[in-house]
Amino acid sequence: MDFLRDDVKKLYVKFLSTSVLSALVVSVYAFVDTIAIGQSEGPLGTATMAVIAPLYGLFAFFSTLCGIGGAVQMSKAKGEGNENKGNKYFTSSLFLMGAITIVVWILLALFHKPVFKFFGTNSEIMSYVMAYAKWMLFFFPAFIFPPFIGAFIRNDGNPNLVMTAVTVGGCINIFGDWFFVFPLKMGIRGAAIATVLGVLAQTFIMCIHFFTKKCKLKIVRPSLSQSRDILLSIINIAKVGFGSGIVELGTVVIAILMNNQILKYGSTTELAIYGVILTIFQLFAAIFSGVGQAIQPLVSSNFGAGNHHRNRQFWNMAFVTVIFFGTDFYSFRRIISRGYHKVVHRRNAGSYSGCSRNFQTVFPSLHSCGDFRSFHILPAIYNVP
Repeated sequence: MDFLRDDVKKLYVKFLSTSVLSALVVSVYAFVDTIAIGQSEGPLGTATMAVIAPLYGLFAFFSTLCGIGGAVQMSKAKGEGNENKGNKYFTSSLFLMGAITIVVWILLALFHKPVFKFFGTNSEIMSYVMAYAKWMLFFFPAFIFPPFIGAFIRNDGNPNLVMTAVTVGGCINIFGDWFFVFPLKMGIRGAAIATVLGVLAQTFIMCIHFFTKKCKLKIVRPSLSQSRDILLSIINIAKVGFGSGIVELGTVVIAILMNNQILKYGSTTELAIYGVILTIFQLFAAIFSGVGQAIQPLVSSNFGAGNHHRNRQFWNMAFVTVIFFGTDFYSFRRIISRGYHKVVHRRNAGSYSGCSRNFQTVFPSLHSCGDFRSFHILPAIYNVP
């Protein structure tokens, strides 16, 4: 697969199909969890998912910061024909991701209760939050690693493996949600275990790439004299990654503000309604993000090689795709919202009514969300140092 010479349309379709499916399956984790938890625990369970949402957002932000930031730099360097420089960026990204993971893991282990209170937890749902979150905290690295390393594997020309990994992980999660929550009657704890098993499966399958002939990713062992170069590489990765991940960080901030304001002026029932709306919104947003992930390795490599005419073609196809998705989602908004809310809150008619009414209000914003989530990566690419 040659990013610089192969047919533009064939490359785009190949990466679009795998990237959108991968992003979609990742969001299905929270989507299916919300269904299982809503049917098992009722509104208190779905309110818990609203509190957990900022934690998922932080996972996405750290993965984007290090993964997309490093993958863009690596692809640009390899597009310029500098393979060694590209692998230095891969090494620097691994180091940065490892350092962030260790620091954040320790902080969450020591201060998880104050963090969840800041996220919008009250005494009524704290026990539910802890029952779910303790599994996420124990396996914290497994939630960050797949999207991080997946960005490099796509850029290394193996998007099918990423798609396979997230699909298998999603299937395990879906089956586990049913099996642990209902036959074994483990409730919200069972949903958390199913999610952990799904991300662990993703991690193991993605690691297969490093043992295949397709793998060109190499860890470069830096010398003391190169320490300054590594530091500069990390700074460049952070610059690009932060610009790409700012949308994820913004989602975290908005979710925290909404959770706290809802509990201040409402109750856990209203928070449960918001939890379901947020889950659906994240599902659609993930599809739009998949468009951005599809063109990222293609645009990065061609930018490094100076093939700006090819990048314009990738941009035009991606723009048409986003408009198509956004129009379709908006057209089916009533069917989607009513069906999903009825499944989640079938035991609570009031919650179902509130969900359906409020979802109609926020759905039109999906078009602008789609444009931003799909293309926020491009300014970062075109300002690569």
